[in-house]
Amino acid sequence: INVKDNDFLNGQYTVYGQVISGMEHVDAITRGDSPLAVEHLHLHRRIPLTRRRTLRHRRRSETLNHHPRRSPIRNYTRINHQIRVPTVRCVDAEGEQIGVIPISQALNMARAAGLDLVEVAAQSQPPVCRIMDYGKFKFEQAKKEKSGKKNAAANKVKEIKFHANVEDHDYQTKLNRIREFLDEGHRVKVSLAFRGRENAHQEYGYQVIHRVLEDVQDIASGDKAPQKMGRFLYTLITPKPAAVRGKGA
Repeated sequence: INVKDNDFLNGQYTVYGQVISGMEHVDAITRGDSPLAVEHLHLHRRIPLTRRRTLRHRRRSETLNHHPRRSPIRNYTRINHQIRVPTVRCVDAEGEQIGVIPISQALNMARAAGLDLVEVAAQSQPPVCRIMDYGKFKFEQAKKEKSGKKNAAANKVKEIKFHANVEDHDYQTKLNRIREFLDEGHRVKVSLAFRGRENAHQEYGYQVIHRVLEDVQDIASGDKAPQKMGRFLYTLITPKPAAVRGKGA
């Protein structure tokens, strides 16, 4: 701080919640009463109020989160010179076992064949490596993952709800929706809820469920007979394989 600066000496400043003049602050520093007030006054003189709040918040965040951000762990396949082991158990491009050979020999064999040396079992001792086209290998892996996700989505159970006194138009709409789900490979749960006096005539509910089973018997089959649970009646429908569709129940 330049104590000869008249603007500073004549100004009013907030130091630790107290408003003092520049001269009073210089006297306090001279006496050694507030050694930390220099940095505080320096920030208050040269940094706007909003910026000071941002800095205080940043210091607090840095104090609480002092650990550096760690990069996420990524699983990747090592190929060619990324494989840093002295020996590997090598498999050629035709799937034949070559045996345990030095890594340099395996790399030379892959290079001579115009292919890559890919580590397929890193946890083995020594690691198992195969000579193959790495681009084709990645494509097949991505295709398997996509197929697995598709099969997982196809295994979902969809539900269509009916009432015992359903009208023909609503019935056909729900039936078309059931057939769409079955064509997509989903299993469908057909449920029916009895309301009020419908509980006294539950045979109408069974008629609706059996009607649905008859209307989809060309593309699906019922896993079990309609079951009653409380005031609900339900059954589960599974799509038939494409090879046997249209052959009846």
